[in-house]
Amino acid sequence: MRPARGLAGAAALALGLALAPAPVVRAQAEAPAVTLTLPQVRSAIAAAAARGDAGLVRLLARGLDAAGQADGEVYFLWAQAEAAAGAPAPALDAAGEAYRRADTGRQRYQAAQLAARSAFAAGQPTTAQLWLRRTYEHAEGDKTREAIARDYRMLRAINPLSFRLNLGASPSSNVNNGAGSRLNYIDGVPAVGVLSPTAQALSGVEYTADLAFGYRLGALSRDRKITAVGRVYTRQVRLSEESRMLAPSAENGDFAHVLVQGGIRGQFRLGDDMVTGGGLVAGQSWYGGENYYHFARAEAEWSRDLTAATAIGVSGYFERRLYDNRPTTEAVAQLGLGLTQVLPGGSRLRARLTFQNANLTGTTRDNHAVSARLDWTPADPIGPVSLSLGVSANYADHPDYQVGFISVPGGRQDTSYGADIRMSFDRLDYAGFVPVLDIGLSRTESNVSRFETEEVSVGFGIRSAF
Repeated sequence: MRPARGLAGAAALALGLALAPAPVVRAQAEAPAVTLTLPQVRSAIAAAAARGDAGLVRLLARGLDAAGQADGEVYFLWAQAEAAAGAPAPALDAAGEAYRRADTGRQRYQAAQLAARSAFAAGQPTTAQLWLRRTYEHAEGDKTREAIARDYRMLRAINPLSFRLNLGASPSSNVNNGAGSRLNYIDGVPAVGVLSPTAQALSGVEYTADLAFGYRLGALSRDRKITAVGRVYTRQVRLSEESRMLAPSAENGDFAHVLVQGGIRGQFRLGDDMVTGGGLVAGQSWYGGENYYHFARAEAEWSRDLTAATAIGVSGYFERRLYDNRPTTEAVAQLGLGLTQVLPGGSRLRARLTFQNANLTGTTRDNHAVSARLDWTPADPIGPVSLSLGVSANYADHPDYQVGFISVPGGRQDTSYGADIRMSFDRLDYAGFVPVLDIGLSRTESNVSRFETEEVSVGFGIRSAF
Protein backbone atom coordinates (compact mmCIF):
# COMPACT_ATOMS: atom_id res chain seq x y z
CA MET A 1 0.00 0.00 0.00
CA ARG A 2 1.35 3.43 -0.90
CA PRO A 3 1.58 6.23 1.67
CA ALA A 4 -1.63 8.20 2.27
CA ARG A 5 -2.99 9.58 -0.97
CA GLY A 6 -5.18 12.21 0.70
CA LEU A 7 -2.14 14.17 1.83
CA ALA A 8 -0.48 13.47 -1.48
CA GLY A 9 -3.44 14.98 -3.29
CA ALA A 10 -3.28 18.11 -1.15
CA ALA A 11 0.42 18.39 -1.91
CA ALA A 12 -0.29 18.02 -5.60
CA LEU A 13 -2.76 20.92 -5.46
CA ALA A 14 -0.31 23.03 -3.49
CA LEU A 15 2.34 22.43 -6.11
CA GLY A 16 -0.06 22.88 -9.05
CA LEU A 17 1.11 19.57 -10.53
CA ALA A 18 0.40 19.26 -14.24
CA LEU A 19 1.65 16.53 -16.53
CA ALA A 20 2.21 17.42 -20.19
CA PRO A 21 3.48 15.17 -22.98
CA ALA A 22 6.93 16.22 -21.76
CA PRO A 23 6.05 15.83 -18.06
CA VAL A 24 6.49 18.88 -15.89
CA VAL A 25 5.54 19.90 -12.36
CA ARG A 26 4.17 23.46 -12.00
CA ALA A 27 4.53 25.03 -8.55
CA GLN A 28 2.23 27.96 -7.84
CA ALA A 29 2.11 30.20 -4.79
CA GLU A 30 1.80 33.90 -4.24
CA ALA A 31 5.13 34.27 -6.01
CA PRO A 32 5.32 33.97 -9.80
CA ALA A 33 4.70 30.45 -11.14
CA VAL A 34 7.75 28.22 -11.51
CA THR A 35 7.74 25.33 -13.97
CA LEU A 36 9.97 22.33 -13.16
CA THR A 37 10.57 19.20 -15.16
CA LEU A 38 10.34 15.87 -13.39
CA PRO A 39 14.15 15.42 -13.34
CA GLN A 40 14.38 18.86 -11.72
CA VAL A 41 11.82 17.88 -9.05
CA ARG A 42 13.75 14.70 -8.34
CA SER A 43 16.96 16.72 -8.10
CA ALA A 44 15.21 19.14 -5.73
CA ILE A 45 14.15 16.23 -3.53
CA ALA A 46 17.72 14.90 -3.45
CA ALA A 47 19.09 18.37 -2.62
CA ALA A 48 16.51 18.88 0.13
CA ALA A 49 17.39 15.47 1.61
CA ALA A 50 21.10 16.32 1.53
CA ARG A 51 20.58 19.49 3.54
CA GLY A 52 18.13 17.81 5.96
CA ASP A 53 14.97 19.58 4.82
CA ALA A 54 12.60 16.70 5.60
CA GLY A 55 9.51 18.88 5.19
CA LEU A 56 10.29 19.78 1.60
CA VAL A 57 11.21 16.20 0.77
CA ARG A 58 7.87 14.99 2.09
CA LEU A 59 5.93 17.69 0.22
CA LEU A 60 7.60 17.11 -3.15
CA ALA A 61 7.59 13.31 -2.82
CA ARG A 62 3.88 13.25 -2.04
CA GLY A 63 3.27 15.29 -5.14
CA LEU A 64 5.23 12.90 -7.36
CA ASP A 65 3.47 9.94 -5.75
CA ALA A 66 0.05 11.47 -6.49
CA ALA A 67 1.11 12.01 -10.10
CA GLY A 68 2.39 8.44 -10.38
CA GLN A 69 5.91 9.68 -11.19
CA ALA A 70 7.85 8.65 -8.05
CA ASP A 71 10.69 6.19 -8.56
CA GLY A 72 12.59 4.02 -6.10
CA GLU A 73 15.04 6.75 -5.11
CA VAL A 74 12.21 9.21 -4.41
CA TYR A 75 10.42 6.68 -2.22
CA PHE A 76 13.64 5.95 -0.34
CA LEU A 77 14.35 9.63 0.36
CA TRP A 78 10.70 10.07 1.30
CA ALA A 79 10.95 7.18 3.77
CA GLN A 80 14.04 8.73 5.33
CA ALA A 81 12.25 12.05 5.66
CA GLU A 82 9.18 10.49 7.27
CA ALA A 83 11.41 8.62 9.71
CA ALA A 84 13.29 11.81 10.55
CA ALA A 85 9.95 13.56 11.15
CA GLY A 86 8.92 10.85 13.64
CA ALA A 87 6.30 9.27 11.36
CA PRO A 88 7.32 5.58 11.21
CA ALA A 89 4.09 4.27 9.63
CA PRO A 90 4.33 6.31 6.39
CA ALA A 91 8.10 5.75 6.49
CA LEU A 92 7.43 1.98 6.40
CA ASP A 93 5.04 2.35 3.46
CA ALA A 94 7.50 4.46 1.48
CA ALA A 95 10.41 2.12 2.29
CA GLY A 96 8.34 -0.82 1.05
CA GLU A 97 7.72 0.98 -2.24
CA ALA A 98 11.44 1.78 -2.48
CA TYR A 99 12.24 -1.91 -2.01
CA ARG A 100 9.81 -3.03 -4.69
CA ARG A 101 11.14 -0.47 -7.18
CA ALA A 102 14.85 -0.96 -6.41
CA ASP A 103 17.12 -1.89 -9.30
CA THR A 104 20.09 -3.37 -7.42
CA GLY A 105 20.70 -5.62 -4.46
CA ARG A 106 22.37 -2.77 -2.60
CA GLN A 107 19.28 -0.59 -3.01
CA ARG A 108 17.04 -3.40 -1.81
CA TYR A 109 19.27 -3.92 1.22
CA GLN A 110 19.10 -0.24 2.15
CA ALA A 111 15.34 -0.05 1.63
CA ALA A 112 14.70 -3.23 3.63
CA GLN A 113 16.94 -1.99 6.44
CA LEU A 114 15.00 1.28 6.59
CA ALA A 115 11.69 -0.62 6.49
CA ALA A 116 12.80 -2.83 9.40
CA ARG A 117 13.72 0.19 11.53
CA SER A 118 10.47 1.94 10.65
CA ALA A 119 8.38 -1.12 11.43
CA PHE A 120 10.01 -1.47 14.83
CA ALA A 121 9.51 2.23 15.56
CA ALA A 122 5.85 1.83 14.53
CA GLY A 123 5.37 -0.92 17.11
CA GLN A 124 5.26 -3.74 14.54
CA PRO A 125 8.04 -6.13 15.64
CA THR A 126 6.78 -9.07 13.55
CA THR A 127 6.83 -6.93 10.40
CA ALA A 128 10.30 -5.73 11.39
CA GLN A 129 11.45 -9.37 11.61
CA LEU A 130 10.18 -10.03 8.08
CA TRP A 131 12.04 -7.00 6.75
CA LEU A 132 15.21 -8.04 8.60
CA ARG A 133 15.08 -11.35 6.73
CA ARG A 134 14.98 -9.38 3.48
CA THR A 135 18.03 -7.37 4.53
CA TYR A 136 19.78 -10.69 5.21
CA GLU A 137 18.92 -11.84 1.70
CA HIS A 138 20.64 -8.84 0.09
CA ALA A 139 23.47 -8.32 2.62
CA GLU A 140 27.05 -8.49 1.40
CA GLY A 141 29.66 -10.26 3.50
CA ASP A 142 29.54 -12.67 6.44
CA LYS A 143 30.09 -9.96 9.06
CA THR A 144 27.06 -8.02 7.88
CA ARG A 145 24.94 -11.17 7.92
CA GLU A 146 26.12 -12.07 11.41
CA ALA A 147 25.14 -8.59 12.61
CA ILE A 148 21.67 -8.97 11.04
CA ALA A 149 21.26 -12.39 12.66
CA ARG A 150 22.11 -10.87 16.06
CA ASP A 151 19.59 -8.09 15.50
CA TYR A 152 16.98 -10.66 14.51
CA ARG A 153 17.55 -12.71 17.68
CA MET A 154 17.25 -9.57 19.81
CA LEU A 155 14.05 -8.60 18.03
CA ARG A 156 12.65 -12.10 18.46
CA ALA A 157 13.28 -11.81 22.22
CA ILE A 158 11.50 -8.44 22.31
CA ASN A 159 8.54 -9.46 20.17
CA PRO A 160 5.66 -10.87 22.26
CA LEU A 161 4.59 -12.98 19.27
CA SER A 162 6.78 -15.92 18.27
CA PHE A 163 6.28 -18.61 15.67
CA ARG A 164 8.17 -21.49 14.10
CA LEU A 165 7.25 -23.37 10.93
CA ASN A 166 8.96 -26.56 9.79
CA LEU A 167 8.11 -28.17 6.47
CA GLY A 168 9.45 -31.50 5.25
CA ALA A 169 9.13 -34.27 2.69
CA SER A 170 10.67 -37.67 3.43
CA PRO A 171 10.74 -40.67 1.09
CA SER A 172 10.61 -43.71 3.39
CA SER A 173 10.71 -47.47 3.12
CA ASN A 174 8.18 -47.78 5.95
CA VAL A 175 5.65 -44.96 6.24
CA ASN A 176 3.22 -47.01 8.39
CA ASN A 177 5.70 -48.58 10.85
CA GLY A 178 4.77 -51.97 9.43
CA ALA A 179 6.43 -55.34 9.91
CA GLY A 180 9.19 -56.61 7.68
CA SER A 181 7.43 -59.97 7.14
CA ARG A 182 3.88 -61.11 6.40
CA LEU A 183 4.17 -63.81 9.09
CA ASN A 184 3.74 -63.03 12.79
CA TYR A 185 5.90 -65.15 15.10
CA ILE A 186 5.77 -65.04 18.90
CA ASP A 187 8.81 -66.43 20.70
CA GLY A 188 7.77 -69.42 22.81
CA VAL A 189 4.42 -69.88 21.01
CA PRO A 190 4.13 -72.53 18.25
CA ALA A 191 1.31 -70.75 16.42
CA VAL A 192 2.11 -68.54 13.42
CA GLY A 193 -0.11 -65.67 12.34
CA VAL A 194 -0.48 -63.95 8.98
CA LEU A 195 -0.44 -60.15 8.91
CA SER A 196 -2.75 -58.07 6.78
CA PRO A 197 -1.11 -56.10 3.94
CA THR A 198 -1.58 -52.81 5.81
CA ALA A 199 0.27 -54.22 8.84
CA GLN A 200 3.34 -54.85 6.67
CA ALA A 201 5.92 -52.20 5.77
CA LEU A 202 4.65 -49.88 3.04
CA SER A 203 6.92 -47.46 1.23
CA GLY A 204 6.02 -43.95 0.17
CA VAL A 205 6.62 -40.30 0.98
CA GLU A 206 5.81 -38.54 4.26
CA TYR A 207 4.92 -34.84 4.16
CA THR A 208 5.01 -32.92 7.42
CA ALA A 209 4.12 -29.40 8.49
CA ASP A 210 4.67 -28.23 12.05
CA LEU A 211 3.56 -24.75 13.14
CA ALA A 212 4.26 -23.67 16.72
CA PHE A 213 3.42 -20.22 18.00
CA GLY A 214 3.33 -18.31 21.25
CA TYR A 215 2.38 -14.96 22.69
CA ARG A 216 4.17 -13.54 25.70
CA LEU A 217 1.85 -12.38 28.46
CA GLY A 218 3.03 -9.34 30.38
CA ALA A 219 6.05 -7.11 29.97
CA LEU A 220 9.44 -8.30 28.75
CA SER A 221 11.52 -9.50 31.70
CA ARG A 222 14.88 -11.19 32.01
CA ASP A 223 13.76 -13.30 34.98
CA ARG A 224 10.19 -14.24 34.07
CA LYS A 225 8.32 -15.24 30.92
CA ILE A 226 4.71 -16.45 30.70
CA THR A 227 3.59 -17.50 27.23
CA ALA A 228 0.31 -18.65 25.72
CA VAL A 229 1.29 -21.39 23.27
CA GLY A 230 -0.24 -23.34 20.43
CA ARG A 231 0.79 -25.94 17.91
CA VAL A 232 -0.65 -27.47 14.75
CA TYR A 233 1.11 -30.53 13.34
CA THR A 234 0.16 -32.68 10.37
CA ARG A 235 1.74 -35.70 8.76
CA GLN A 236 0.40 -36.83 5.41
CA VAL A 237 1.43 -39.90 3.43
CA ARG A 238 1.57 -40.72 -0.26
CA LEU A 239 1.93 -44.46 -0.87
CA SER A 240 4.22 -45.75 -3.60
CA GLU A 241 2.89 -47.81 -6.51
CA GLU A 242 4.57 -50.86 -4.99
CA SER A 243 2.65 -50.32 -1.75
CA ARG A 244 -0.63 -49.90 -3.63
CA MET A 245 -0.06 -53.27 -5.28
CA LEU A 246 0.76 -54.90 -1.93
CA ALA A 247 -2.18 -53.29 -0.10
CA PRO A 248 -4.80 -52.29 -2.71
CA SER A 249 -7.36 -51.39 -0.04
CA ALA A 250 -5.03 -48.88 1.66
CA GLU A 251 -5.59 -45.17 1.12
CA ASN A 252 -3.16 -42.34 1.71
CA GLY A 253 -5.48 -40.86 4.31
CA ASP A 254 -5.43 -44.06 6.36
CA PHE A 255 -2.03 -43.04 7.75
CA ALA A 256 -2.61 -39.30 8.13
CA HIS A 257 -1.98 -37.79 11.56
CA VAL A 258 -3.06 -34.35 12.82
CA LEU A 259 -2.37 -32.82 16.24
CA VAL A 260 -3.74 -29.54 17.58
CA GLN A 261 -2.84 -28.27 21.05
CA GLY A 262 -2.77 -25.12 23.13
CA GLY A 263 -1.86 -24.06 26.63
CA ILE A 264 0.31 -21.86 28.78
CA ARG A 265 3.97 -22.15 29.76
CA GLY A 266 6.11 -20.24 32.23
CA GLN A 267 9.89 -19.91 32.47
CA PHE A 268 11.76 -18.40 35.40
CA ARG A 269 15.42 -17.55 35.80
CA LEU A 270 16.95 -18.28 39.19
CA GLY A 271 20.20 -16.37 39.24
CA ASP A 272 22.63 -16.23 36.33
CA ASP A 273 23.01 -19.95 35.70
CA MET A 274 19.69 -21.64 36.47
CA VAL A 275 16.29 -21.76 34.72
CA THR A 276 13.11 -23.55 35.75
CA GLY A 277 9.70 -23.71 34.17
CA GLY A 278 6.43 -25.53 33.70
CA GLY A 279 3.27 -25.63 31.64
CA LEU A 280 -0.24 -26.91 31.11
CA VAL A 281 -1.26 -28.09 27.62
CA ALA A 282 -4.38 -29.72 26.18
CA GLY A 283 -5.23 -30.89 22.69
CA GLN A 284 -6.77 -33.33 20.22
CA SER A 285 -5.22 -35.96 17.96
CA TRP A 286 -6.67 -37.42 14.76
CA TYR A 287 -5.48 -40.50 12.88
CA GLY A 288 -6.73 -41.79 9.57
CA GLY A 289 -9.17 -38.89 9.34
CA GLU A 290 -10.97 -39.86 12.57
CA ASN A 291 -10.79 -38.63 16.15
CA TYR A 292 -8.06 -40.61 17.92
CA TYR A 293 -7.67 -39.21 21.44
CA HIS A 294 -7.77 -35.96 23.39
CA PHE A 295 -5.32 -35.19 26.15
CA ALA A 296 -4.18 -32.90 28.93
CA ARG A 297 -0.54 -32.58 29.97
CA ALA A 298 1.43 -31.00 32.83
CA GLU A 299 5.08 -30.19 32.09
CA ALA A 300 8.13 -29.19 34.14
CA GLU A 301 11.77 -28.43 33.36
CA TRP A 302 14.97 -27.33 35.06
CA SER A 303 18.41 -26.53 33.65
CA ARG A 304 21.70 -25.19 34.96
CA ASP A 305 24.98 -24.05 33.43
CA LEU A 306 27.71 -25.77 35.43
CA THR A 307 30.49 -24.04 33.50
CA ALA A 308 30.79 -21.99 30.32
CA ALA A 309 31.07 -25.29 28.43
CA THR A 310 28.79 -27.63 30.40
CA ALA A 311 25.04 -27.56 31.05
CA ILE A 312 22.66 -30.10 32.55
CA GLY A 313 18.89 -30.33 32.49
CA VAL A 314 15.91 -32.29 33.77
CA SER A 315 12.48 -32.27 32.15
CA GLY A 316 9.33 -34.31 32.45
CA TYR A 317 5.60 -34.44 31.93
CA PHE A 318 2.47 -36.30 32.95
CA GLU A 319 -0.16 -36.76 30.25
CA ARG A 320 -3.68 -38.13 30.45
CA ARG A 321 -5.23 -39.43 27.21
CA LEU A 322 -8.88 -40.29 26.59
CA TYR A 323 -9.39 -42.32 23.44
CA ASP A 324 -12.36 -41.35 21.30
CA ASN A 325 -13.14 -44.66 19.62
CA ARG A 326 -12.97 -46.97 22.67
CA PRO A 327 -13.54 -46.70 26.43
CA THR A 328 -9.83 -46.49 27.20
CA THR A 329 -7.73 -43.97 29.07
CA GLU A 330 -3.96 -43.81 29.17
CA ALA A 331 -1.62 -42.20 31.68
CA VAL A 332 1.86 -41.42 30.38
CA ALA A 333 4.71 -40.19 32.59
CA GLN A 334 8.13 -39.25 31.22
CA LEU A 335 11.38 -38.07 32.81
CA GLY A 336 14.38 -36.89 30.80
CA LEU A 337 17.97 -36.11 31.84
CA GLY A 338 20.15 -34.03 29.52
CA LEU A 339 23.78 -32.98 29.25
CA THR A 340 25.32 -30.51 26.81
CA GLN A 341 29.10 -30.27 26.52
CA VAL A 342 31.18 -27.99 24.33
CA LEU A 343 34.30 -29.98 23.48
CA PRO A 344 37.82 -28.61 22.92
CA GLY A 345 37.84 -27.19 19.41
CA GLY A 346 34.26 -25.95 19.64
CA SER A 347 32.23 -29.02 18.64
CA ARG A 348 29.10 -29.71 20.68
CA LEU A 349 27.97 -32.98 22.28
CA ARG A 350 24.42 -33.53 23.55
CA ALA A 351 23.33 -36.59 25.52
CA ARG A 352 19.84 -37.44 26.74
CA LEU A 353 18.45 -40.32 28.80
CA THR A 354 14.67 -40.73 28.94
CA PHE A 355 12.42 -42.94 31.07
CA GLN A 356 8.74 -43.45 30.26
CA ASN A 357 5.86 -45.35 31.80
CA ALA A 358 2.41 -45.80 30.19
CA ASN A 359 -0.66 -47.38 31.78
CA LEU A 360 -3.80 -48.08 29.76
CA THR A 361 -7.08 -48.96 31.45
CA GLY A 362 -8.96 -52.00 30.22
CA THR A 363 -6.08 -53.36 28.09
CA THR A 364 -2.90 -55.40 28.41
CA ARG A 365 -0.78 -52.74 26.70
CA ASP A 366 0.96 -51.16 29.74
CA ASN A 367 4.61 -50.53 28.99
CA HIS A 368 7.83 -49.17 30.44
CA ALA A 369 10.60 -47.78 28.26
CA VAL A 370 14.07 -46.29 28.50
CA SER A 371 15.87 -44.54 25.65
CA ALA A 372 19.21 -42.86 25.09
CA ARG A 373 20.34 -40.44 22.41
CA LEU A 374 23.68 -38.86 21.57
CA ASP A 375 24.15 -35.97 19.11
CA TRP A 376 27.42 -34.46 17.91
CA THR A 377 27.71 -31.20 15.98
CA PRO A 378 31.11 -30.15 14.54
CA ALA A 379 32.30 -26.65 15.34
CA ASP A 380 32.66 -25.58 11.70
CA PRO A 381 30.95 -26.46 8.44
CA ILE A 382 32.57 -28.97 6.14
CA GLY A 383 32.75 -27.03 2.92
CA PRO A 384 29.26 -25.60 2.26
CA VAL A 385 27.55 -28.08 4.63
CA SER A 386 26.91 -27.94 8.38
CA LEU A 387 26.60 -31.42 9.86
CA SER A 388 24.92 -33.00 12.87
CA LEU A 389 25.16 -36.71 13.62
CA GLY A 390 23.03 -38.69 16.06
CA VAL A 391 22.63 -42.24 17.37
CA SER A 392 19.83 -43.59 19.56
CA ALA A 393 18.70 -46.73 21.35
CA ASN A 394 15.39 -47.65 23.01
CA TYR A 395 14.15 -50.56 25.09
CA ALA A 396 10.44 -51.07 25.81
CA ASP A 397 8.84 -53.75 27.98
CA HIS A 398 5.13 -54.69 27.76
CA PRO A 399 4.83 -57.16 30.66
CA ASP A 400 1.22 -58.30 30.10
CA TYR A 401 1.05 -58.13 26.31
CA GLN A 402 -1.43 -60.31 24.44
CA VAL A 403 -2.01 -61.06 20.76
CA GLY A 404 -5.73 -61.77 20.63
CA PHE A 405 -6.30 -64.43 23.28
CA ILE A 406 -2.61 -65.51 23.31
CA SER A 407 -0.50 -64.22 26.17
CA VAL A 408 3.09 -63.54 25.15
CA PRO A 409 5.41 -65.55 27.44
CA GLY A 410 7.35 -63.13 29.62
CA GLY A 411 5.66 -60.19 27.92
CA ARG A 412 6.71 -58.35 24.79
CA GLN A 413 10.13 -56.67 24.59
CA ASP A 414 11.23 -54.31 21.81
CA THR A 415 14.77 -53.04 21.26
CA SER A 416 15.33 -50.25 18.74
CA TYR A 417 18.47 -48.71 17.28
CA GLY A 418 18.82 -45.69 15.04
CA ALA A 419 21.35 -43.41 13.40
CA ASP A 420 20.81 -40.20 11.49
CA ILE A 421 22.70 -37.38 9.88
CA ARG A 422 21.49 -33.86 9.19
CA MET A 423 23.08 -31.71 6.51
CA SER A 424 22.30 -27.98 6.36
CA PHE A 425 23.29 -26.18 3.18
CA ASP A 426 24.01 -22.76 4.66
CA ARG A 427 25.30 -21.24 1.42
CA LEU A 428 21.95 -21.83 -0.30
CA ASP A 429 19.93 -19.64 2.04
CA TYR A 430 17.02 -17.43 1.07
CA ALA A 431 16.07 -14.66 3.51
CA GLY A 432 17.74 -16.61 6.30
CA PHE A 433 16.12 -19.96 5.48
CA VAL A 434 18.35 -22.86 4.43
CA PRO A 435 17.56 -26.28 2.91
CA VAL A 436 18.14 -29.33 5.11
CA LEU A 437 18.71 -32.97 4.19
CA ASP A 438 18.06 -35.67 6.83
CA ILE A 439 19.07 -39.30 6.34
CA GLY A 440 17.89 -41.83 8.90
CA LEU A 441 18.27 -45.55 9.51
CA SER A 442 16.35 -47.45 12.19
CA ARG A 443 15.71 -51.04 13.19
CA THR A 444 13.50 -52.61 15.86
CA GLU A 445 13.90 -56.16 17.18
CA SER A 446 11.08 -57.83 19.11
CA ASN A 447 9.98 -61.21 20.43
CA VAL A 448 6.70 -60.52 18.55
CA SER A 449 7.70 -60.33 14.90
CA ARG A 450 4.83 -57.94 14.06
CA PHE A 451 6.93 -55.25 15.72
CA GLU A 452 10.22 -56.09 14.01
CA THR A 453 10.68 -53.18 11.62
CA GLU A 454 13.31 -51.49 9.49
CA GLU A 455 13.21 -48.06 7.94
CA VAL A 456 15.42 -46.00 5.68
CA SER A 457 14.30 -42.42 5.20
CA VAL A 458 15.59 -39.36 3.38
CA GLY A 459 14.03 -36.08 4.44
CA PHE A 460 14.07 -32.72 2.72
CA GLY A 461 13.16 -29.64 4.72
CA ILE A 462 13.73 -25.96 5.43
CA ARG A 463 14.96 -24.39 8.66
CA SER A 464 15.84 -20.92 9.86
CA ALA A 465 19.53 -20.07 9.88
CA PHE A 466 18.88 -17.96 12.96
